Amino acid sequence: SFVLALPLSSALFRSLHPRPSFNFVKSLRSERAELLRWRRAYRRIKQKSSPPLFFLSSPPKTPSSSIPGPAPGRLANRATSFIEEHRVRGYEVGPDRGSSITTIANLLQEVAGNHAVALWGRTDAGYATDPIMVARNLIFAATRIQIQMDEYPKWGDMVQVETWFQEEGRVAATRNWLLRDALSGRPLGRATSTWVMVNTKTRRLAKMPDEMRAKMDLLAPNPARDSVPSSQARLKIPDLAFLDMEGGDEGERGSSNSDSGEASSSSSDSSIIEGPKQVARRADMDMNGHINNVTFLAWALETVPSDVYDGMSLSEVEIDYKSECLAGQTVECLAAPTTREKGTSTSDRKAPADAPGAKAFVHTLRRCDDERCYELVRARTTWRPAAGGKR
Repeated sequence: SFVLALPLSSALFRSLHPRPSFNFVKSLRSERAELLRWRRAYRRIKQKSSPPLFFLSSPPKTPSSSIPGPAPGRLANRATSFIEEHRVRGYEVGPDRGSSITTIANLLQEVAGNHAVALWGRTDAGYATDPIMVARNLIFAATRIQIQMDEYPKWGDMVQVETWFQEEGRVAATRNWLLRDALSGRPLGRATSTWVMVNTKTRRLAKMPDEMRAKMDLLAPNPARDSVPSSQARLKIPDLAFLDMEGGDEGERGSSNSDSGEASSSSSDSSIIEGPKQVARRADMDMNGHINNVTFLAWALETVPSDVYDGMSLSEVEIDYKSECLAGQTVECLAAPTTREKGTSTSDRKAPADAPGAKAFVHTLRRCDDERCYELVRARTTWRPAAGGKR
């Protein structure tokens, strides 16, 4: 029965699966030949084309999607410091593709704010402050900041910033920063600042609550850390003598009347440089309701002579904040060459003023009315020669 069943099964198979027609087989062979011709043509184009056609090119060795992004911020050193990475963006650099001191100052503020958020979170008012301070209408306000830069990061560079704070007296606190190249760990710069506690209702200085002081003792490094050597920090910034400002706060109206966009020398004193007047914009205001600290720095730099600004590198800036400024107010910008005290630190890092060929300027920003002028900011910038360009 098996032998008889075999031919029956073959016949049944042929009936179910008829043999393809000759035309169908011919068409398959023609399509296969066409595919082979395309394959040979593709190989010839790939070998001869230099560079290859865009739709035939191989993926780049380092595609942009594989570039590592900034590491998220994190508390470090037993929660006594905060570390965060940021990439320098295209709108934060100048014609030389290098970042500016205002970019660095904004970055310092951002990391400081993120540190506070990591510790206390945000309040309904938008401030990153401790609940104790919120309940008592208290905030920290910067009175001084000092930035020293060894090297400015360029567009696309990844910058790692470490920050920490510690108490200083009954009213004040200090915040420090260290800037490094995130990939190599190379030091880029450092900064320190002084902050005081202010009552938002009265706009006056306030004593730090004991509960807040106890928290700061737990969250501050022990022993204390200084980013800038003490011998180079908190040095007195001289005033512009011709302004005759009593105590550096207010005085009789001077002769500044420059409305042009270029810095010029005052007729009363050839060493005085008058920059363009600045009108505080609403866009310059911060969450505290006054002009942002970095805006003052940008205005002060408008008084630097072009040969210094374009041909040298800003190695250090020191700023004393003396009074607040509100939107709509007009600010006069003045400067003069000055001398910077030589550093006396025993550390390996020399003060910026010790660099050969360094130049320094003292800057004053003031707001004047019909009777007198009020000093808003006093600053000092130190510049070093930059071989091959500003950076």
